[in-house]
Amino acid sequence: WRKRMRNHVVVVGFGTKDKSALETLQNNGASASQVVVIDSRPSAITDANIRGYAAIEGDATRREILRRAEIMKAREVLITVDRDDSAILVMLTVRQLNPSAHVVVAVREDANASLLRQSGANAVVTSSEAVGRVLGLSAISPNLGAIIEDLLSSKEGLEVAERPVTKEEIGRSPGEVDGERVIAVVRNKTLRRFYDPTVAHLEAGDQVVVVRHAAEEVEQETISAGRRNRVAQQG
Repeated sequence: WRKRMRNHVVVVGFGTKDKSALETLQNNGASASQVVVIDSRPSAITDANIRGYAAIEGDATRREILRRAEIMKAREVLITVDRDDSAILVMLTVRQLNPSAHVVVAVREDANASLLRQSGANAVVTSSEAVGRVLGLSAISPNLGAIIEDLLSSKEGLEVAERPVTKEEIGRSPGEVDGERVIAVVRNKTLRRFYDPTVAHLEAGDQVVVVRHAAEEVEQETISAGRRNRVAQQG
């Protein structure tokens, strides 16, 4: 399987967070055949294999284990290990072997997030703070907690998605987009909130971050898949 691994996803650690992350990636077009899992627990390796993922048992802080996962050719790396110090060591090793991969790391303590960013992480998610914030919002208002939970749920209720602007939307304001709520615009690789005056009007090449009905996202993916199939048949 190593021969076919190019621009693949390497997942370090295979717990609840990783399974949810991989499910989200697959819902957005990633293939199980392009995923490699690294974990030191035999039970996790068996679980990954059952789900259709290639898996390697071992310590991801070791270069040899990362090399076996073809880390040098990976496009995405997800790191969710049990200890923050281990996450930092894995991050440093990954970045030495692959300077260009997009790396997302989960940490338990916010104090360690800056260390991971300095080590080369593209995104750092503080799991304890995220859970704590949802708990706090739910305590303040059950409705706020319900909306956040809805956004985090897959294939139901509301979904957050990123897509390119259409020709019809060029020149419009973010508030004039039909059927969706634009919450941010990505222009020249910079994320700008919808209220930023610099994105008062959408331009060609913009990406929009939208909140929409999950069923609509599934429908859009089905339409896109159908278009890709027709193009392939025509080719």
